[in-house]
Amino acid sequence: MTNTPDPAGPNAGGPTKWKDLEMKDSNRKALIAILILIIIVGVVGAALLTLQITPDEQGIHDSTYPYTTTYQASLPDGERVRVGNLDILAMQTGDRVALRIGNHREEMKLGETRNIGAKVFSIRIFGAPVFETGYEIDATWTGVQKDKEIFRIVLRTNRQVPEWLINRIIPKSMEAVPA
Repeated sequence: MTNTPDPAGPNAGGPTKWKDLEMKDSNRKALIAILILIIIVGVVGAALLTLQITPDEQGIHDSTYPYTTTYQASLPDGERVRVGNLDILAMQTGDRVALRIGNHREEMKLGETRNIGAKVFSIRIFGAPVFETGYEIDATWTGVQKDKEIFRIVLRTNRQVPEWLINRIIPKSMEAVPA
């Protein structure tokens, strides 16, 4: 047996070349990046799938509502609109509008205001509340425009609701713009 020294340098050849080692290292990094991406997408997907918006929980009566926002809102006539887990339906019947919010039904004349009060709005992810506020609403039916019932909505809350959150929970079929 003769002793021969190892080949010197990265280009000397042999069973493992430097380029092969670099490829294996970059493949390993790519695999780790893909696994991390899959985990992040899975967690975000699970969070979105468990997102619960519950706008109709019973609130505490005697609450104060220091934050007020007024909206001009339109609901499609005779079509069910879903705000979170709450169904809303407005349907014109002659000179009146029948308004159903959840299981609560109202019939309103033009210009008439109804109070929907002492409710709690909460957003939960994985069952844990991430945002919660008490609220009360005054809704005034102001008329019909094409096939939509128009309401003036005064929303009072005991915690300020960010505009991006309002935009997230209002469905596309219901238009609501600050008035």
